[in-house]
Amino acid sequence: MRREDDSREANERSEGDSRDARGVRGAPRPRESGGARLLTPIEAVGRAVAAAADKKARNLVVLDVGPFLAITDYFLLASGGSDRQMKTIAEEVEARLTAEKLKPIRTEGSADGGWILLDYGDFVVHIFSDAMREYYDLERLWKDAKRPDLPELVDAREALA
Repeated sequence: MRREDDSREANERSEGDSRDARGVRGAPRPRESGGARLLTPIEAVGRAVAAAADKKARNLVVLDVGPFLAITDYFLLASGGSDRQMKTIAEEVEARLTAEKLKPIRTEGSADGGWILLDYGDFVVHIFSDAMREYYDLERLWKDAKRPDLPELVDAREALA
């Protein structure tokens, strides 16, 4: 019985994998029963960037960590100027992605701890206080990761200029 469960789980994982036959990440996912196409991971990250930018998140950075990590493909890093702003950013990201039928697998941390993490499987949203972002310095840790320049990032930078 256990083997059958393991096999079914492996098939479900492979069906939900965002890689196409060539192993390229970001391939469209299977259609829902209603016929609507689910977002690719990079499209979902773009939606998260837009949501965070709408709540005035600072220093938005997307890192393509897929080549280095087996557990996720992208990190979205954002900073909030206060505990309340960090919480508001997290709530907006969650609301926007829930509207796209994406819910976090888990959430960790809190604004008063200086770091909120929303884990969506294919990508992880990190919302930091300025002090925690400087302390953990994920940009330095993942300095070899590519930084996709999403249209939503360009829009966010222009809005701040």
